[in-house]
Amino acid sequence: MNVLPAATVLALVGVMIAACAPQQQTPEFNQTNFPLNTPVVEQHVMTYDLVAPAGTGLTAAQRDELREWLNSVGARYGDRISVDQEAVLAAPERRAQVETIVNERGLVLQRIAPVTSPAIPAGATRVVLVRAEASVPDCPNHSGVDDTNYDNATSSNFGCATSTALTQMIADPNDLLSGKTYEEERQVIIPETGPAAALDD
Repeated sequence: MNVLPAATVLALVGVMIAACAPQQQTPEFNQTNFPLNTPVVEQHVMTYDLVAPAGTGLTAAQRDELREWLNSVGARYGDRISVDQEAVLAAPERRAQVETIVNERGLVLQRIAPVTSPAIPAGATRVVLVRAEASVPDCPNHSGVDDTNYDNATSSNFGCATSTALTQMIADPNDLLSGKTYEEERQVIIPETGPAAALDD
């Protein structure tokens, strides 16, 4: 029986350990089943200022303007709409008027508005719409050469099809960041025109 020298045995063990050591997970060396091409969610903020006489609510013309603005930006399910107003004497009345218009689209007015710029004009009521959009950067990705991959790694395009399909199917991209609870989902208002209006694109 041939016995390998101790130095040779240690060298072989060292090679085995090196082969099992974790490698940096890059498109060229991703040996996991988790794709590196995953969705990215971006938030886009749009605002609309409504200025009415001090101590009054919104006029009928202003309410129609707000409806037209929501139509023009395609306000839809998943959009976060809120009201931001400072030193407005009729703030509760205006907020209620905006909420009625938002509810007409099957949406719910958020309680807290994000910080926006520029500063809100004196006595104005600002309607803030935050829209999330999901995409998969750098997809499709054919930068790698599959037929010369000797590292048992996934291809550079691995995950692109699944992730892209997911971004196109999901109704609210925010759910990719944090899913809704049952109570949160129940808050969606279905207008009289039917369920389709709540998912208006």
